[in-house]
Amino acid sequence: MPFTYTLSNEIKRHAIPFRMSKSENNTGFSAHTHDFFEITYVYAGSGTVETGDTSYKYRSHQFNFTPPSIAHRIVGNRNTTHRRASLSVSDRLPMPVIASFDPAAFIKQLTAEKIFMLDVPREYVDEVERILESMYREVTLPMKYSASVIVTELTRLLIIIHRIRYGEKPVLQGFENMHPAVSEALIYMEKNYYQMQEMSEIMKHVPFHKKYFIALFKKNVGYTPVNYLNRIRIEKSCEALRAGRQSVTDIAYDAGFNDISYFNRQFKKLVGMPPRQFQHYIQTQPSTAACCDRLHFPLSLGTAKKR
Repeated sequence: MPFTYTLSNEIKRHAIPFRMSKSENNTGFSAHTHDFFEITYVYAGSGTVETGDTSYKYRSHQFNFTPPSIAHRIVGNRNTTHRRASLSVSDRLPMPVIASFDPAAFIKQLTAEKIFMLDVPREYVDEVERILESMYREVTLPMKYSASVIVTELTRLLIIIHRIRYGEKPVLQGFENMHPAVSEALIYMEKNYYQMQEMSEIMKHVPFHKKYFIALFKKNVGYTPVNYLNRIRIEKSCEALRAGRQSVTDIAYDAGFNDISYFNRQFKKLVGMPPRQFQHYIQTQPSTAACCDRLHFPLSLGTAKKR
């Protein structure tokens, strides 16, 4: 029987039904439930969240959402560094409507739509982490009006989540007049590149045989699905290396590579130098970042091969 966490102690401490905690290098949590809506932000790490008969993968710079009374457990990848912040939000937490944004209604909307995870785009990462640090200070060193600050910052965070969830940028920039099946596959790959394992995952979303679809994809995109998937992953890896917040190994796993040697070979093939060398290079040549686009590979930064 899963253990159930409650917020009764936090009401005594902060006068509001809210809790925030951080965990580092904890690779997992046993099966449990709670009587609150949980928002977890993954600073670093990757793994799997198991909820009943379903599971989904998580990774760095991602929100995970768990509604009340849902039994779940977390299994972290032991090859990566783990750092998380978890927010426990009761439906009794007083969150006033600000302008036209209703925080409580939005949480109910996430639950109704069964949204369990959400990637945080690069342009939002710093802002999200600043808000979380502000909230954590108020939780760990409470002062007068800390409860008001916590609720205000939580509302800001939910607004950002709303913007990310419903204001996503087009994922097909650079491609026009695509065959509908290819467009569908591109969207799926863009959203799931870090957890895709087999070509069969794409084939579930297109009405063609594998051989025909591969030819159709290459005709429209210019690359095979596997080649294009690697380009997405290397592009995302370049962005993470430029940010400099994670180790090369963590970046490889976050991008969807399960084999570090394969990651290094693909990176050097498309970028022209190994990941660690690129990480140093990008600090001295920041203008190179604009060229780190999946459609611009291979780059001529070192020994890149022509395709």
